[in-house]
Amino acid sequence: MLFLPFEIIVLKYLPVNDVLYSLSRMASEFIIYSLLLYVIATKLNSRTPFSKSPIHTPLLLFIFYSLSLILINAAPVVDSLINMRAILRYLALFYVIINIDIEYRTVVKLTKALIGIGLLQSFIAIYHHFFGINDFWMPRENVLEIAGKVSNFKILGKGSIRSGREIGVGIGTMGDSLTLSMFLVVCSALIIPFLYKTFNTNIKSRFYIALSLAIILLAILYTYSRGSFLITLLMFPISWLLVNRIKKSALLISVTILIVIPAFLFVDEIGSDSDEAYINPVMEYVSPIENVTSIFTKSYQERTFEYSRGFMISAIGGELFRSLTLIGYGPAMNFALEKAIEQNLTFVDYKNINVINDVYWIAFIIYYGIIGLALFLFILYKLLKVSLYVIRYSDLLYHRTLALSFILILVTAIPYTFIIRTFVFRQYSLYFWALAALTALEWYRLQQKSKKELAVKTLIK
Repeated sequence: MLFLPFEIIVLKYLPVNDVLYSLSRMASEFIIYSLLLYVIATKLNSRTPFSKSPIHTPLLLFIFYSLSLILINAAPVVDSLINMRAILRYLALFYVIINIDIEYRTVVKLTKALIGIGLLQSFIAIYHHFFGINDFWMPRENVLEIAGKVSNFKILGKGSIRSGREIGVGIGTMGDSLTLSMFLVVCSALIIPFLYKTFNTNIKSRFYIALSLAIILLAILYTYSRGSFLITLLMFPISWLLVNRIKKSALLISVTILIVIPAFLFVDEIGSDSDEAYINPVMEYVSPIENVTSIFTKSYQERTFEYSRGFMISAIGGELFRSLTLIGYGPAMNFALEKAIEQNLTFVDYKNINVINDVYWIAFIIYYGIIGLALFLFILYKLLKVSLYVIRYSDLLYHRTLALSFILILVTAIPYTFIIRTFVFRQYSLYFWALAALTALEWYRLQQKSKKELAVKTLIK
């Protein structure tokens, strides 16, 4: 967890050929799978039961259903398994964590370390914005093909409208601004709980926490990821609603309706009347603030509803729901998308077929159908219930803060996944499932504690 933010820059300088370098990027996954096998073998050898998983049943249903889609659609097996792995690979880490004893002080150190790494990455990103990215920070080009595809860094691309990154962008040590922004979103979620008196009674400490969060927010701006910045802002009202009582929450909702929404309508009205053309920040420098506010301009709105995510949601998404796509075409990406085009469920040219993944929930329905989407969302719902339980009943501060942090990540993942493939990118999914596991581990401890207390009360009676 602590190595991943530095993986790209560390592996870049390994004295190995390109193929070994590409394989070394997958080493962390192999380590996790090895740990899972070790945990299973240890549990079986000692005849100790596995820890209860709150998502065990829906997860098995989702996996069985996904494998069934391969048979039903006669989809390519290897491609299907590779794409299933993309969203499920860190579930192995989830089951490793919930089945080992992790001391409370380890949880505390891990939380502080991740926040510290987030600050370090933020300072590097801010440096990149003002002084540029030299060869030392640039990622190494990847040449390894898996199933006929090469996974490379967008910042290295040239000559295509979908290649390269924005002028003035910051990438930290992570090789790409998008992956950095997702990691900083996770770090923001880790910090936000400490802003509240419920989790931090030290006023001086809260000041430094707020300052750290401001630095990370600034760095997210310098990644030029509009979605990541807006998602981070969305975490503030959500956390406020979770921490405070109903009366105060009702007050906040009223203020939001009376002030914030009219403000957005005002900005939108200005944007609608503006004749200023949208400037692509990849081609010409745009300030981070202008990059965010550009989404309210008329030219940007026309562009997104004609070519980009707005089109995917309004045209393709609507068609998918109207056609009642209950069963998907299978996890094999190109196979499923081509099937959807053949069935006239999408209006995307074959040359631009991968653009559908920009709105991942839409692509998810094509792959797994509405049934698959419902099963996956049910897994998230079970994790939400577990987190709420930990916040309410845990007596350990950092477990309660991690539970709130995970809820912020989980809830915002719904809109976030409309604009970024959150569950596919390692720099997001690893921390998503790791925090889910740490929260589930505390939930399991509380369940065991509750059973013991109930047993004692029964004996006394």
